[in-house]
Amino acid sequence: MFKLFIPFIVIIFFASCEKKLQVDMEKVPQKLVLYSVVSQDSLIEVQVTKSIGITVPEDNNIGDSLYLPHATVVVFENEVAAETLNYNPLNKKFKAVSTRMRAGKSYRITADATGYTTAQGKATLLPVVPVNNVFFKKNARMNEDGDWMDEVKIVFTDPANADNYYRVYIKLYNGNDAGCIKATDIDIEDLNGDGIINPLGCISPGELIISDKNFNGLAKTLVLYVRNGRLVVNRNRYPYVLLQQISKDFFLFTKSQALVKNIQDNPFAEPVNLWTNITNGYGIFTGISQYSAIIPAN
Repeated sequence: MFKLFIPFIVIIFFASCEKKLQVDMEKVPQKLVLYSVVSQDSLIEVQVTKSIGITVPEDNNIGDSLYLPHATVVVFENEVAAETLNYNPLNKKFKAVSTRMRAGKSYRITADATGYTTAQGKATLLPVVPVNNVFFKKNARMNEDGDWMDEVKIVFTDPANADNYYRVYIKLYNGNDAGCIKATDIDIEDLNGDGIINPLGCISPGELIISDKNFNGLAKTLVLYVRNGRLVVNRNRYPYVLLQQISKDFFLFTKSQALVKNIQDNPFAEPVNLWTNITNGYGIFTGISQYSAIIPAN
């Protein structure tokens, strides 16, 4: 009797655990999403889309329906309306005809579309931080596969008495990205969420960002490694370093964007809010100042 009683209780226990729950999802109104990252002296360009709810099923064709070509986008320079941007159907962006992102001026963009609250963002252009020197060392180290990597050492001086943020690119002679970059510098922001820079992992183009919390007002030497043979000179065209000074908003946006990417398909990950500086909407509006310096590859 005892042997039969235990399985019976187990069956009752598991059967009683099944219960259907009705979850009421709060309906969040759709908002405009603005994306505009403008380099110094470049014409202001804005991408306008709309947000979607988390209950919307994934669809490979949903992307085209998110764009809002009939929106009205206006750019203000020093709080004076400069021009209404024109929509380009080829890249699905609104672009200014004459208004460029200039140093010493403030900019504001507004976007209106039927059925949506007006969204707006503000941006200024930070000063250019020059590169003091670039050093190149061929076959400086081997990677985990035993392949040689070349070293690029970048030296610049951080402006004092301000919190500064940077994004760094290594470019080939033709302007393309150099690809996988490896580094162990503690000032490079961890975008994998594990708190450390993995010396075996790759830093993808656009994701090498740093803050000056450890070198405010001091000279900074950044050491990076690129696969041997990538940084070559072609007909007096050299590979080069691109040092961009970015806003705190864009720094936080880039961090949150990487974290969102990293938690995809992970059911145990904590939710991440994508950083935004857009009022009554989502996205980013920011200016980027940049300085390029050749890499003396040989």
